[in-house]
Amino acid sequence: PITNSDDVWYFGRTNGITDTNPEESDLFMARASGATGELLWKKEYNFGTADAISKTLQLGPAEVLMSGVFGTPTGGWRALLAKADTSGTIKWWYKYDNINIIEDVIDVDSSRAYIASCDTYIPGNLSNAGIAKFDSSGHQLWVRHYGGLEQDYGYCLTESHDGGYLV
Repeated sequence: PITNSDDVWYFGRTNGITDTNPEESDLFMARASGATGELLWKKEYNFGTADAISKTLQLGPAEVLMSGVFGTPTGGWRALLAKADTSGTIKWWYKYDNINIIEDVIDVDSSRAYIASCDTYIPGNLSNAGIAKFDSSGHQLWVRHYGGLEQDYGYCLTESHDGGYLV
């Protein structure tokens, strides 16, 4: 959850009202009163056939960034990045064809850019870990993939003391 004043935000996935297949899921976001626990609102978002949030990042008191994955109709996976306001209204969202999932995301330059760890599947049922940079509107600036001949995943990301990034 993300705390904003007295309220608590919840993020996750659910077999939503738009899904007819039990294998499918939607993203959901809910906001509750921190003082009473009363549900203030909840919303579901259907970006693909099987959606999931892997990371949330609070961007000041009025916005949140969500990263994760959505399922394609052909059974594949694509990365998702979305920005919402405190009422749950999606301000923008992007699907990225060259990344399969965004595992972690950090804010750099005070919300002017985001760096994300990611995974990309390659032929032969393998995957490579990666790192990508996005501007404050979600446009992908660059992506780099790293890996060997086996399954490589980049689950966590942190900024190093010298200004680089560790995946």
